[in-house]
Amino acid sequence: MQKTVFCWLTVVFALTHQVGCSAQSPEGKTSQPESASQAAEQSLSEIIKATQTSFQQGDYSKAEELATAAITQQPKNARLHMLMADIRFIAGDIPGAIESYDNVIKFQPESKPFLWQRGLALYYAQKFEDGKAQFETHQTVNSQDVENAVWHLLCAAKVENLDAARNKLIPIQRDTRVPMKEIYELFAGRLKPNQVIEVAQAESPNELPLYYANLYIGLYHEMLGQEKLARQFIGSAVDQSPGTKNNLMMQLARIHQELRDRQAGPHTAEPKLGRTTENKKDKKTDKNDE
Repeated sequence: MQKTVFCWLTVVFALTHQVGCSAQSPEGKTSQPESASQAAEQSLSEIIKATQTSFQQGDYSKAEELATAAITQQPKNARLHMLMADIRFIAGDIPGAIESYDNVIKFQPESKPFLWQRGLALYYAQKFEDGKAQFETHQTVNSQDVENAVWHLLCAAKVENLDAARNKLIPIQRDTRVPMKEIYELFAGRLKPNQVIEVAQAESPNELPLYYANLYIGLYHEMLGQEKLARQFIGSAVDQSPGTKNNLMMQLARIHQELRDRQAGPHTAEPKLGRTTENKKDKKTDKNDE
């Protein structure tokens, strides 16, 4: 998604500056904690930093364990619950993520419109009506995000049907990220997948547009009930991901793939479509317009 004041980096900054900052002497030297309270704050700061390190390294089990320890010390800290929610989501624990996002809202109600992450989690939990509502409220604080419109459509198509959902497609005019305009037109029914891929490939050597193209084409095929094609494009997106282990959107293709694999049970891997690490030099695809 394009932006949110509750992005992970904001959480990191807020956490490390809000709690546990060691006092500085006039000479600039770090002084020792003067009380049990200061010692506890320093301990919490260390726990948070360790959580961040584990999260960045992709050790989600350890990150969750450490986040739990931090929340035990400050159970009403919405930022800690936000960090926990993202850890759980990226680890594939959708019910746990929703619980933590709901805790963010419980302790900081004004945060709800910003929690697009919660909308994604609700989609994967098949709570489509609630997901649709979350994306509608996010629209009030982020009005020009193609991704928000697409996820709203994905939920709405499950609540009603695709035609009805497309009739209520949230209008977006000013999302300038490549290839978001084409992704929007794809879901509106006015472009084909190969056209999205072509625009994304033109941005080479920047691979991020191609990651998003493959991810959303996969979601598009899933929306149409074309499971085989959906798996192929999502697989290509997994290959294209920048691999940032603590970034929800960069991990979403992998999360999606693992969740669908879990639901489907053992299956034969499908050949990947789009442009993948195996065919980066070949800018042509022969099945993208299916």
